[in-house]
Amino acid sequence: MDIQNKNKEKVMEKMPSGIAAKIVSISKEIGKMEQDGENIHSRYRYISYEQINAKLRNLLHEKKLAIIPAILEYSEKEYKNGEKIVIRTIVKLNIRLADTETGEYVDCPWYG
Repeated sequence: MDIQNKNKEKVMEKMPSGIAAKIVSISKEIGKMEQDGENIHSRYRYISYEQINAKLRNLLHEKKLAIIPAILEYSEKEYKNGEKIVIRTIVKLNIRLADTETGEYVDCPWYG
């Protein structure tokens, strides 16, 4: 078994069963979502925040789950792209999914 799969198994082993059951329930209720957004510059399609929020917001409330984002650190790097000076910001986040009934939570590190 490679390291990446081993780490995924560790995360799943630690997930509280109450939250896992609520995630499965929400996933079933949401079903498939179509890509409704497009980034013309980078040439890709995506599922928009508006569509996700429209389907997810009430379900999270019904299941007593809360999403709590936190910025852990950020950095800015300046570089030259042709004649332009570009500033790239990198943000390290933690997204916590918390069960407001039990106090259980799952943390998901994220970079953007």
